[in-house]
Amino acid sequence: MFYSEKKLHTLKLLALSIFFSSAAFCAAEKDEPSPEELTRTYLKYLQLDDAVMDKTRALPIDSAKYGLAIIACLLKTTERLEHCKHVNAGPSYGCSFTAKNEPPIQFIVHAITGKKSWKKEMLESLDSSITIADVGCGLGFSTISVVLQTLEIYEKDSWELKAPIHIDLYDISPEHKEPLIALAALINMALPKYFKIKTFVHDAVQPFPEQNYYRLAMGFNFMHYVPQTNWALVLQNLENSMKKGGMLFLTADHYLCGLDKDDADHLESSIENYGSPFIIPTCLLFSKKGGKANGTQLTNLDLKAVLKEDKENTPGHQYSFNDIHRENFLELSKAMLQKKPTPSSSELTAKEIEMFSAGILRNLRLGELAIQLGCYRFNEELFESALGAYLGEESRLAKKELDWSKHLPKNSDGSPSSVGMTFIKG
Repeated sequence: MFYSEKKLHTLKLLALSIFFSSAAFCAAEKDEPSPEELTRTYLKYLQLDDAVMDKTRALPIDSAKYGLAIIACLLKTTERLEHCKHVNAGPSYGCSFTAKNEPPIQFIVHAITGKKSWKKEMLESLDSSITIADVGCGLGFSTISVVLQTLEIYEKDSWELKAPIHIDLYDISPEHKEPLIALAALINMALPKYFKIKTFVHDAVQPFPEQNYYRLAMGFNFMHYVPQTNWALVLQNLENSMKKGGMLFLTADHYLCGLDKDDADHLESSIENYGSPFIIPTCLLFSKKGGKANGTQLTNLDLKAVLKEDKENTPGHQYSFNDIHRENFLELSKAMLQKKPTPSSSELTAKEIEMFSAGILRNLRLGELAIQLGCYRFNEELFESALGAYLGEESRLAKKELDWSKHLPKNSDGSPSSVGMTFIKG
């Protein structure tokens, strides 16, 4: 059989098309990460010690569900993880907590497993998905907890959902993109019957991609990193992303978090005359080369202005020598040295303290040290006041009294460590 030159050319193009299509399909199949690759991608961001990591390397992770179980097990071994966030504004160093927000998580789990007003039969009959936003999710610890606690009940009671629960993870940090994508893929692979996870690198001052969509929104230890000037915009964006009747769960650090009784009493007296619910009682002094590991936390119990008047107090933001109020900063550094002497000397004379403080200032000027403000701290009254100031008269978010906020973590002396609040969209 003979073909014309034109037909031969056509057949060659068809063959090439089939070849490249097949090659692309094979590459896609080959490039899809395995459960083990996804698990190890996520684990490398947990900053676990070498001994723990060596043990995990010996484990054959042959299923996505087993990979999730390993991650959950390892998270139980630590209370918090520190991590860098290289962003233009907001936290450059932040923390993700593994158990700090269990009370609101428990409430959410109870809500979606039929133990609250939404019952099993009603939830199973929904044609559309239950939708949840995890805003400022960090490395997704809260979502992991929600997923695994919910899964335990669903499997035990043989739940049959018409549509899987949609959980969208939002975080401002590009550094969290890789581990969050790995986590989402792992959950989607392991539990497609019950969950569908998506991830977004997103700054909450921008509108969320979904509008009037979420039944539940989690904002755990998130608002206290948002600059005060952006609260109105962020709260409006959260509200717009929620369905009518949707619930918003917010938590933040209490101003007594981590303070001993003397420091707590000192701070209490300063707050009385401060005149604003937005309190930043700590700042971090750290080495540009050694990072936070070589840093020192300065406690600003008098709530002195650490920055010059023309500089905006942005929680978590880093500042240099030209930004600081030098006299006030010197007082802070002296107070630190008096309360917590350096390892090389248990007691410092007044002259030595002056010299140390001058040295700190000099290293700031040389750019070897930097300052990062801590996060906003509140009590219940201050948190409600801060939120109320920026919700606006037209806001449809109304505070809802729920018991979970009474069960948030406390300091070792029983004083509050966290504060929380729930809002419902009317």
